[in-house]
Amino acid sequence: MTFRALERRIKSISPEASASIIDGCVVLKGKCKSYSQVLECGRLAARLHSDGVVNDLYVEGLESKPMYISSIKDEELEAKSFDVCIIGAGVVGCAIAREMSRYKLSTIVVEKEYDVGLRASSRNDGMIHPGIDLRPGQRKTYYNARGNRLYDQLSKDLGFDFVRNGSYVVFDKAWNWLLLPAFIFRRIFNPIDGIRFYSRKKLAKLQGSVASWQKGAMYLPSSGIVCPYQVTISLAENAYSNGVRFSLDTAVLGMQSKDGEITSISTNRGTFKACVVINAAGVYSDIIAQMAGDRFFTIHPRKGTEAILDKEAGYLTSSVVAKIPLGDVKNHTKGGGLVRTIDGNLLVGPSAEETIEREDDSTSSSIIASLFEKHSRTVPALTQRLDITYFSGTRASTYEEDFIVRKGRRVSNIVHAAGIQSPGLTASPAIAIDVCRLALEILRAQGINARPNDSFNPKNPQRIRPSRLDDEQRDALIQKDPAYGRIVCRCEEISEGEIRDALTRPLSVMNMDSVKRRCRVTMGRCQGGFCTPAAAQLISKQAGIPMSKVRKARGYLALCPVKEAQDENQEL
Repeated sequence: MTFRALERRIKSISPEASASIIDGCVVLKGKCKSYSQVLECGRLAARLHSDGVVNDLYVEGLESKPMYISSIKDEELEAKSFDVCIIGAGVVGCAIAREMSRYKLSTIVVEKEYDVGLRASSRNDGMIHPGIDLRPGQRKTYYNARGNRLYDQLSKDLGFDFVRNGSYVVFDKAWNWLLLPAFIFRRIFNPIDGIRFYSRKKLAKLQGSVASWQKGAMYLPSSGIVCPYQVTISLAENAYSNGVRFSLDTAVLGMQSKDGEITSISTNRGTFKACVVINAAGVYSDIIAQMAGDRFFTIHPRKGTEAILDKEAGYLTSSVVAKIPLGDVKNHTKGGGLVRTIDGNLLVGPSAEETIEREDDSTSSSIIASLFEKHSRTVPALTQRLDITYFSGTRASTYEEDFIVRKGRRVSNIVHAAGIQSPGLTASPAIAIDVCRLALEILRAQGINARPNDSFNPKNPQRIRPSRLDDEQRDALIQKDPAYGRIVCRCEEISEGEIRDALTRPLSVMNMDSVKRRCRVTMGRCQGGFCTPAAAQLISKQAGIPMSKVRKARGYLALCPVKEAQDENQEL
């Protein structure tokens, strides 16, 4: 498509919209009648393959909610100076922090939420993707292949669970076998280990539950599964233990620049300096780029909803099962499927819905019903009777539908790790290595030669999990420390000792949801119906606060106009 053709197409969609080329980027301005028109114009602009798409089209009367900002306001960071500032403590930001901790640098991670990994990094299916459905030449493809292979060693070092349980891509029509040469050819450009093709008979033997329409499958043994928030927390713990500072409840409100260089960063906790700024702000990464004076891309959020099934449903699959997502290409999704989690539950989904909201965690009965209807065609025994809860999250999509990992275009001391949607979890360790290298190059240009951190320890403290020990080992553990024998969460068999450990690990956060993510208390079938009071008592004791001050999660209701009401709502 030529620029003139783009102009005509934009005008045909909305006469009040316009397109221009500024500094190599397509810039869209004006008004549209609907958000779908805004998205259509942005996708058309991406077809020019310019240096970026800045989509400032708007719909009158349609605005997203403002970014959450913590009610905490203090001078904790005022007049401080750091070598490196990482904005965002999702899985990418925490992976970058760990890489930076390999060097003797003062590094800080600022995160607007009360804990690490609260947004997209904890709201995904935890799949480590093989990359068969990614387009050759994309940054996604490159980083996915590298990141996938890093997980074996990373899981050993950091102590999080990782299993290569493989995935099945099921064929639903006989002619799908004609696609096999295309998949084989794609392997030349997308390095995928050990791909195999199974007949219907072989699939039935391996999978157990096979629909009448299933004609066979492609098996990808390099697929794996992790708990996404455990990965993020483990990366953050290791970075923290190796000297990285974390400032939670800290929202970036603006930046000051001079001569193409960021000179200071303003937050609700003070204004400070950093030699290098790393933008890993997820759905807000284009806003951070705008603050820095280096915006050349636009994030348009895409919401995904998933259902969590009881462990009773584990017999349906021991890995990942999905159909070839031919019909989902237009929706920019891999199509979803059934995913066996690292803890034995099954996830159904995700969906893919475009939304103007950058943090849309809402769920709806219609979306949940559609997920079960869709995926029961793949796994016939799937039933909504088995679900125990649902969740949604928003992905940071660019109009180019690709990752942005590069230095700034107009600003000399910023590195962007933006547009990191799926398979960002898989790619994060590889992205971190390259971002760290780019940051070190910027520091060297400023005359700062970072020396290796001789005391860097790549390993995390070991987690004690009594339920995974045999009877003899568990008995010996309880004899040594009776707290590991007092069960608090019956559904997940979580002991008092494990909750205590979660509260005393590096970078611990003392509220119910943070402890939940660290040891799975309240995550079982009853969803905390029995164990919440006991867990709250342990937090109260460890934190030295009355039970009335133990909170479910601090901070997210800070937009409430009456602070007292907010505090009351957050207490248990």
